[in-house]
Amino acid sequence: MLNLAGIDDSVYKGHSYRHASTSCAKEKGLNIDVILKQAGWSEKSKVFAKFYDKPIVNKTSFGTTVLPTNIKDK
Repeated sequence: MLNLAGIDDSVYKGHSYRHASTSCAKEKGLNIDVILKQAGWSEKSKVFAKFYDKPIVNKTSFGTTVLPTNIKDK
């Protein structure tokens, strides 16, 4: 999917986007229980807090930079 989106999958892997998407979801106010469940972490998991909960840098252009507006065009 990353390759179809025009992203260099030799550099970026799925976990790069897991970090960004879960951190962004928390920043936008999504309940932490929902984030944990969607990511496949248990309610008591400390993985998100320890490794994934990072500030989003340049968040206004993250999505438009990483993904094309229409994946079918790729």
